[in-house]
Amino acid sequence: MQNTEYSRSNPYVGLRPFFTKDRLYFFGRDQQTAEVLNTLYRERFLAVVGSSGCGKSSMVRAGLIPMLLGGFLVQDRDHWSIVRMKPGGAPIANLASSLADIRDDQSSSEDAAALEKLIREEHVEGVVAFLKRQLQSNENALILVDQFEELFAFRQHDEDEGLVLSRGRRIERAKRRAEAAEFVDLLLRLSERRELPVYVAMTMRTDFLGDCDVFFGLPEAMNRGRYLVPRLSRQQLREAIHGPVLLMRERIAPRLLDRLLNELGDRPDRLPVLQHALLRTWDAWVTDGRIGPIDIRHFEQAGGLERALALDAKRALEGLDRDATARIFKRLTDTDISQRRIRRPARVSELVAVSGITKEEVEEVVSHFHDDNRSFLYTSDDGDAEDPRVNMAHESLMRQWDDLRDWVDEERVSRDHFLELVDRKRAGKANLQDPDLQLALDWQASARPTKVWAQRYSLRDDDFEVGMEYLEESRKEAEAELLRERELAEKEKRLAEEEKMRLEADVKRRKRQTRQARIVTAVVAALGLVAVYLMIDAQRTRKALEEATGLTAASIDVINKSADMSDMWEDDSRTDREVETEYANLMAPLDLPDKLKETWTRRLDAMSRWDSTVSEVKTLDADDEVAVPEKMAAWKKILSSRSPRTGPDAVETSARADVRFSSLDSILTNSVEIREGTFAVCSVESNGFCSTSRNSCTKDSRNQDQPLAEGQPIYVPRDRKICVSFEAKANDAAQSATLTWTHDSNELRTRRVTGIVGGTFSFDNGLINTAAPGGQSEIKVTNTDGTLIYRRVLIAE
Repeated sequence: MQNTEYSRSNPYVGLRPFFTKDRLYFFGRDQQTAEVLNTLYRERFLAVVGSSGCGKSSMVRAGLIPMLLGGFLVQDRDHWSIVRMKPGGAPIANLASSLADIRDDQSSSEDAAALEKLIREEHVEGVVAFLKRQLQSNENALILVDQFEELFAFRQHDEDEGLVLSRGRRIERAKRRAEAAEFVDLLLRLSERRELPVYVAMTMRTDFLGDCDVFFGLPEAMNRGRYLVPRLSRQQLREAIHGPVLLMRERIAPRLLDRLLNELGDRPDRLPVLQHALLRTWDAWVTDGRIGPIDIRHFEQAGGLERALALDAKRALEGLDRDATARIFKRLTDTDISQRRIRRPARVSELVAVSGITKEEVEEVVSHFHDDNRSFLYTSDDGDAEDPRVNMAHESLMRQWDDLRDWVDEERVSRDHFLELVDRKRAGKANLQDPDLQLALDWQASARPTKVWAQRYSLRDDDFEVGMEYLEESRKEAEAELLRERELAEKEKRLAEEEKMRLEADVKRRKRQTRQARIVTAVVAALGLVAVYLMIDAQRTRKALEEATGLTAASIDVINKSADMSDMWEDDSRTDREVETEYANLMAPLDLPDKLKETWTRRLDAMSRWDSTVSEVKTLDADDEVAVPEKMAAWKKILSSRSPRTGPDAVETSARADVRFSSLDSILTNSVEIREGTFAVCSVESNGFCSTSRNSCTKDSRNQDQPLAEGQPIYVPRDRKICVSFEAKANDAAQSATLTWTHDSNELRTRRVTGIVGGTFSFDNGLINTAAPGGQSEIKVTNTDGTLIYRRVLIAE
């Protein structure tokens, strides 16, 4: 069956392979086509193998077949009938359908069914008998099996991983394997029948060469008739790009041609990607008015090699249901055990089931990705014209279109999640736990798997129910465990709070008991002394004895009130005045002897005096205008006048002062108190330094050993270096002091004396410059905490 010549408005075919009718636009393979023709002539069995996108199908369809039709392979017969087919899921039925169409596609489905029955019953003899009736005396037959790798679809993940199939699936898989073996054996036997001019040619990806050994006799035949498609050279690529344009009597800019050759590089799918980019570049040139040669701007408008295909796919997606389209493409693709993204044809009815849309809507999706020269998707009867098979044109679409690549990867993840759930349940493994459980639940929420979808990957009929049941059991178990953990945590928290409250109550109880014991001891001791005194006196008079008895009863009342007294005593939020009032309220109703009342009154009076003392000390300490010596004198005066000297009141009052005002003690012990001293300004010695001894320095006449009077300035010569000497006596508790000379608030020189323990201390040999005009210099002595001890102003003359 020969094709008539036809002309194209666009000389490039795009993503689809070249057909026989495109032979005029097929350039760059002349030498290789001749080699293929010679192999077919010699062996009658030809296996054209190569990587995806290398041009296998195009070389056979637009190279080999036109040469056969042109009479380049002539023996006894010079005419050819071409039987084109793809194995698909029913290779015998597809072969019968293609053989039945050998005469101008006029056969009916009944003819194809009858021929299929004949082939299944008589095998190769049935085909030979059919061809003898159909072929004329001068006619040869070529059976072309394109995409032979589809025959290995029965070898999926389950077989390679050794999984156990259900009985129904095992029977189905065995039938498919047997039919594939029968089909291969049929092709091999046909190519060996020399009395009948039947030739067999097939195209297959090199990825599947290793799978051929499952069929007896196929590896041997391929070793004899295999042709590995080589890559096009740079010159051959130039012909493939430039030839179609010259055929259309148009021009392509040399710079665009060079850029295309450079960008192609060694990418594996460069030919289909190149064809589609050139297809859209030509369209852009036509839209531009066909003015001048096809140039780089048209190429870039089309998207270039990297984006032309993806941009075209996005345009095809416009106006379609994205989710339904994604489900259709997920069904048309797959990932094999080597993680390769591959095509997986499907019937229209299958696409309707997995996508959730109608048959008409599925056909609309296929149309969007086929029309306008896209040819991303195409259909074939494949033994059932009522339910045709949908296939993707080339794997390069998955590599170039980001959306499709993501969909394929999502489908692989979904498949792996589903199969893992089923495998774990079948193997009796424990339920999932986080994070694996959360990942599985997230997958279920996003992928929304259905039984129809799962049938594609199921090994047994109930795999979907088993996997989803396992996931649900895992979820319920995790929720129950989480609930138990929460209840346990709440229980532990409650017990911890109860234990904390118990411990706090126990601590308070012990403190209360301790305070009560101390107060009771003190009160009993005091009352005991009084009682002893009264009892001795009672020996003389009965009245005194009665008084002692009354005192003992009063003591019992005091003891009963002791807990309340101790609580008020320990409450730091109360002032001593408030405590005094509360004590008075507690003591008022008690019938106490005068001596006992006097004891309590003295104690309260002492606390009141200390409150007043502390208030005055704090006020004095906060006053920065008062010099430290004055503060020290005031503190001493306050403490000496108000602190009890002896007796139990002094002990109690001192203890209370130590607790409340420990910071006062720190201030007193770390301060320098200057009792007396002198200040002197000496001249610089001839060597430029100060004298090593204060007593031997040359002192200025007006500034020799002046007393430490802060109010009087010191007069010094202008613009000269002088030596400052300072001597004073410190109190016994002093620790350190610092002498600082500043000018306009800028610290210029500092001398520090540490380890002062009473006696005299001095700052000697302080070499400084006298003040400059317009500024003020001063000398300060400060404590470690920065408290000012002494200050003197220097005036330069």
